[in-house]
Amino acid sequence: MLYQNSKSNIILTIRHILLFLIFSATSCASQEIKQQQSHIDTLKLFDPKPEPTSAQEVEMFKNCLVLFYPNYTIVTGGKKQSFDDLNDLTIFLRKNSSSIRQTKFFLISDSSTQFSKIVSVIDILGTAKIDNYRVINYQEYFAPPEPVQIQAPTSATTAFDESDSTYFKITILKEALEVNLLNQITKLNTAGDLDSFIANHKADINPDKIIIISSSDLPYNKFRPVIDVLKKHEYHKYNLAAK
Repeated sequence: MLYQNSKSNIILTIRHILLFLIFSATSCASQEIKQQQSHIDTLKLFDPKPEPTSAQEVEMFKNCLVLFYPNYTIVTGGKKQSFDDLNDLTIFLRKNSSSIRQTKFFLISDSSTQFSKIVSVIDILGTAKIDNYRVINYQEYFAPPEPVQIQAPTSATTAFDESDSTYFKITILKEALEVNLLNQITKLNTAGDLDSFIANHKADINPDKIIIISSSDLPYNKFRPVIDVLKKHEYHKYNLAAK
């Protein structure tokens, strides 16, 4: 009896060590503890053969074992069966291991599923040589994404010395553009005209003195072509001014 109690205590101790290793996710456990682990590789416990997320996971409910029910409900080959006893489940998994291994096999749990239940099933899968499984917490897996917080952009307008002729000033009008460089004002019809103007006057443009002038309610589709032209000519620094 003393030997049996000691053996039970050793098994219980090993189980506690295994649970501690899994939840702490530590990689620096001692060699002695590693020797006492069960045959389950904890680093691969929940997905021993990981694969890229694919449409295959959409089919997870066609080849799965549901663990959040009181019993063990398995769906495979288009059929659903339930087992109250782990021995009956073991017999079924061993008998059907070949067909189960043909596609990814999912162990579907939820937040209330006891960890010991998951470990027990993983033990059985190991004896049945089924290692293409993945443990899924369906509550987390199918949870809606967190809402994206969108912050309205702040005004980026700035003041500048309008008498400084070295500024390259681009004014976006309602239907056209106007550029002012070295006190020379030029009317432009399109962003393509702006592209040509910059190409012809690049030697006179100071990349640190570029101003875009527009009304504060300018639609972005009017603003973007000007920015694209500046980027094309590798002008990434500019200031905005409201007229």
